[in-house]
Amino acid sequence: MRMSWWTPAASESSVRRHMLASTVAGKAVTRRWVGGALAVSVSAAVSMVAVASPAGAAPYTKGDVFVSVGNGLVKEFTPSGTLVQTLDTTTGVPETTGSGFDAAGNFYVTDFSGNAVTKFDTNGTLVGSFGSDYNADPESIVFDAAGNAYVGQADGTHAILKFNASGALLASFTPTITDRGTDWIDLAADQCTIYYDSEGQNVHRFNVCTNTQLPDFTTTPLPASYAFALRILPDGGVLVANANAVRRLDSSGAVVQTYTAPNDSFLFGLNLDPDGTTFWTADIGNGDVAHFNIATGALLGHFNGLSDGGSDVAGLSVRGELTAAHQYAIALTPATGSAPVGTTHTVTATTTDGGVPLAGQTVHFTISAGPNTGQTGSGTTDESGQSSFTYTGSGGAGTDTIGASFTDPASATLQAPSVTQTWTAANQPPVLTPANGSVQYSDPITSFTVSASDSDHDPLTLSAAGLPAGLTFSDHHDGTGTVSGTATATPGPYTVTYSASDGVNPPVTASRTITVTKEDCTLTSPATVLSNATGLTSLTTTLGEPDATPGDRSKKTVTFAGFDSSLAPVGPFTATTDANGNASVSAALGAGVYAIDASFAGDAYYSPCTTTSSTIVTVSPAQFKVTGGGWLSNSVGRTSFGFNAISDVTGLHGQIQIRTNAKGNFHGNVVLTLAGTTTTAQWTGTGTWNGIRGYRYSVSVVDAGTSGKNGDTITITITNPTGTSTVFSTGGAQGLKGGNIVVH
Repeated sequence: MRMSWWTPAASESSVRRHMLASTVAGKAVTRRWVGGALAVSVSAAVSMVAVASPAGAAPYTKGDVFVSVGNGLVKEFTPSGTLVQTLDTTTGVPETTGSGFDAAGNFYVTDFSGNAVTKFDTNGTLVGSFGSDYNADPESIVFDAAGNAYVGQADGTHAILKFNASGALLASFTPTITDRGTDWIDLAADQCTIYYDSEGQNVHRFNVCTNTQLPDFTTTPLPASYAFALRILPDGGVLVANANAVRRLDSSGAVVQTYTAPNDSFLFGLNLDPDGTTFWTADIGNGDVAHFNIATGALLGHFNGLSDGGSDVAGLSVRGELTAAHQYAIALTPATGSAPVGTTHTVTATTTDGGVPLAGQTVHFTISAGPNTGQTGSGTTDESGQSSFTYTGSGGAGTDTIGASFTDPASATLQAPSVTQTWTAANQPPVLTPANGSVQYSDPITSFTVSASDSDHDPLTLSAAGLPAGLTFSDHHDGTGTVSGTATATPGPYTVTYSASDGVNPPVTASRTITVTKEDCTLTSPATVLSNATGLTSLTTTLGEPDATPGDRSKKTVTFAGFDSSLAPVGPFTATTDANGNASVSAALGAGVYAIDASFAGDAYYSPCTTTSSTIVTVSPAQFKVTGGGWLSNSVGRTSFGFNAISDVTGLHGQIQIRTNAKGNFHGNVVLTLAGTTTTAQWTGTGTWNGIRGYRYSVSVVDAGTSGKNGDTITITITNPTGTSTVFSTGGAQGLKGGNIVVH
C-alpha cells in the first residue's frame, strides 16, 4: 500500500482537513486528516467487491439512508444496507458532505470542496445547483417550517447562509467560531435558534431571528477533541458525533450517554431515524454506517457505505428524518353537519408538519357526547395527511360531539378542536355500505361484505349487478351480503352497482369498483447449465405463481438474454411456455461462460415477472487441453514455468506456476478463457502475485511438435488487478531453453 500526505504548518488553524491518497490493491481511495494527525484507519489489505449501481433515478423511500461518499456522489441504501441508487451531482468534487430534504421531499447535498449545493427532485433526478455566494466549504443544510434553507460553512467567512425555497439568498449570519467554522448546524423548534459546532469541543448557539450570539449549549468541553454532525432531540437534549463516539447531552448540555461501535474511531455524520427512537452515524474513514437505539444504546446494525466505491463518508441523511424544526398539528372537518337518523356521517382529520401534509399517522376518532356517544374509530393518514371516520347515526335524534387525536412523531398527543353532527328524526330509507375491492385473476376472492341498515327496522333486500365474471353476490337477508368466487374475467376495473330496498322507499343504490388485477408470476431457472460447443445449449425456465392457484400459464413468451465473460450481450432467445409453464430454447453458444437471465414481459392476465435465479451457462470446447513446463531467458533473466489448462464438459480449469529471476512468484488456479488450434493455445485467468490476490494473466503458446527447445514458444503477461499496469512480461514470444509444450 502506497500513501502520500502532508502535515500543515504550525501557523495554520488547529483543525484542518487534508487528503490522504492511498493505493490499496491498485485502487485509489481518499481519506481525511485532522490537525495534522491521521483521524481514520485504512487496513493493510482491503477486499473490494464491485457492485453494479442501479440505473436511472427513482423515488426515495422513507427510512432509507443517504450516504455522501465523495466524487460528487451520494448513495441511497435501505436500512439493511442494500444499495438502491446512486445520485451524481456531476460536479466530481472530492468531498460531498451534509445533506437533507425539504418539506416537498426534494433532496439537497453540500458539495464541500466545490463551494456549492446540489438539488435533486423527489424522484432522484438532478435539478442542478441551489443557492449561491458560498464562500468556502459548505458542509451542512437544514430547513425551517417555512421551507427556507440554512447552510453552514466550514471555512472562508464561516457564515451561515439563509436561502428561500427558490435558492435566493435571504440573509448571512456570522456566529462566533472557535476551532473552525459553522460546519454542522441544526435548527430548534422555535425556528430561530441554530445549534452548531466549530469542530472543537463545544456546541454553540446563535439566534437567526435577532442575529445575536447565545450562550454555548455545552457548559464543559466534550470528551473528544472534535465535534461534528449534531441533532436536537425532542426532550431538548442533543446528539453529537464526537470523533471516537456519539454522545448524548441532556437539556442542560451535560453528557448523559455514550454510543460506540466496534472498529469505528472517527464518527462524523449523524441523523435521526423517522421511527423517533433511533439514530444513524458514520465513520468518515472506514465508511461504516451504524444504527443505534437512543434509549438503550444498543447497536441495531451497520453496513459499509464505501463497499461499492467512494472516497469517504463525510455526511448522512435519512428520508423522513424527524428534526426539532418540525411543527405538528391536527384539524377536523366539517365543523358542523346535519342528516336524518339512520344515515351516515363522515369527518376528516388532517395532520400536518409545519403546514405540510403528514402521512402514515394513526388518528383516533371519538364521539364524546350526543345520541351516538361511545362510538370510536381509527385510521391512517394518506399522502394528503388525511384520514376519515364514517359512522351511522343510529342512536336517535340529537347532536353528537366528535373529536380526533393523534400522537405526533415527537410522542406528544395532539387533540383537534371538536366538531358537531346533528341527527334529525324521519322515516328513512336504508343506508347502504357498498364495497370496493380488488381480486387477482385466477385467485379465490376474500369475501367482500356489503351491508345496509334501516332505522325503521324494515326487512331489507340486497343485490349487486355488473360483477366481474366468476364472482357472485349472496344476500344473507340480515342486512348483509357478500361477493365471493374466483375471478375469471380479464384484469381491469369493473363498475358494480349495489342496491338495498326496504320495500317502502325507492331502492338505494351505490356504484363501486371491483378491480381484477393481473396475477403475479415467478420464473425459476436452473442455477447452472453445462454444455459443449459441438452442440446446442438448452436454456430452460418455468413460469409459476407465488400462490397455490395458478391460472393458464400456457403460450407465454419468455425471453432469455445475458452476457458472456467479456460482458458482451448474448441473445435474446425466445421460447413459448407449455401448459405447465415450462419454456425451453436451444441456443448456439460458443465456448465460454455466460450469465443468462429469463424474463417475461407480462400480458393481459399476468404482470411482468423477474428472474428468480440467474443461470450460469458453461460451454466448453470439445476436450481441449494444453500442458507444459520448462524455462526461458529474457531481459529479466531466467524464468521457469509449469502449467495445464483444460476445457471439458465440466467447464474450464487448470493451474499455472511462474517464477522469475527477479524474485517474482505467480500462482494461478482460475482459468477464465481457453482457445486454440492443434498446435496453438491461448488462455487467461487470475491468481496471486507474490501472495497478493486478484492479478491477471494471459498466456499464448506454440507447440512445434518436438522437444521444447527445438521450436516451442511461449508468451506470458501478468497485470495488476485493475489491468492498468504490467508487473511481468516475456516481451513477446520466447523460445524455450528447456522443457516442452504439448497441445492435446
